[in-house]
Amino acid sequence: MDIMIVSHFFTFLCIDNGRIYQANICDFKENQARIASVTDIVHCGYAITPLAGQTGIAFTKGTLFMSALPDGSVTHVPHLLGWERFRVFDRYHPFQVPSLRASGEIPRIIHQTDSCSFVREQFKKNSNAIRAINTDCDYVFYSEKDRHDFIYNHFGWEILNFYMKIHPAYGAARADLFRYLCIYKCGGIYLDMKSGTEKPFSNIIRDRDEILLSCWDSKKSDRFHGWGRGAEISHAKNGEFQQWFIISRPGNRLLEKVINQVLANIALYEESIHGVGRQAVFQTTGPYAFTRAILTNLNNTHYRIIDSEMEGIIYNNITNYEKTSRYDMNRFSLTI
Repeated sequence: MDIMIVSHFFTFLCIDNGRIYQANICDFKENQARIASVTDIVHCGYAITPLAGQTGIAFTKGTLFMSALPDGSVTHVPHLLGWERFRVFDRYHPFQVPSLRASGEIPRIIHQTDSCSFVREQFKKNSNAIRAINTDCDYVFYSEKDRHDFIYNHFGWEILNFYMKIHPAYGAARADLFRYLCIYKCGGIYLDMKSGTEKPFSNIIRDRDEILLSCWDSKKSDRFHGWGRGAEISHAKNGEFQQWFIISRPGNRLLEKVINQVLANIALYEESIHGVGRQAVFQTTGPYAFTRAILTNLNNTHYRIIDSEMEGIIYNNITNYEKTSRYDMNRFSLTI
């Protein structure tokens, strides 16, 4: 493969018998033979229009612009919008995390992480409650240094370098990548520091579970009504999958796909296209990236959909919770 054409959604374009479609970069191996080159697209009747003063190019057919849509399809629109900006990468091969063998049950280990070297005061009560409820689970807390050591020891310098490319002020994005790598390697339960549970995870996890997935809509209450409905995942029928908690056995294929997508997103991130602050995090490492990679790889995988609120997994268990890092207010690039 000499050329990859990348869309706004961190997907690439393919041609199959003259039909143009998108594929997630995490599915690179399965689609490599069908990745379209610029020449292929021109042969399909498209003209290339450089975007003056902007990163990327547009593909036109007559008076219409080719447009990549969130659901992975391709259409044509009369006016050039942000989503019609494409980029060409010569000889770009997405880095792939080593495949791990998935086996066994979900281990009873609870993982939490923060940038500090200790559990901060506002999280202590919650952390202690989690351990008191889950007496059959081990508990591991990771500081920023612990994250570095974990990634280097288990995945090596190449993947640690992706982590280090994320600006330190985007601590949420660094925590996103770490949680995927941690659960992919070790399995168990990841919880954000502010999140908790009303009952033991042993009462939630079943013997044959491989990974548990949940969206924001709940039968218990409407407190999260409308959450997880970003434009970039408008094709997701039930909105985004929650990743403030992750429950999985080690080596899960869906998490491997998520990691591969996030690594590519970090490498391909551009401030002028993907924005800054909250939007950049959600698209590059957060719930949008998590959801897009999972949605296209649910077939032939074993998973169980749960209602996290009904199961007693609590999104925010901290009274008067105060954010220590307002990454959503950042007005500079996510990567360095």
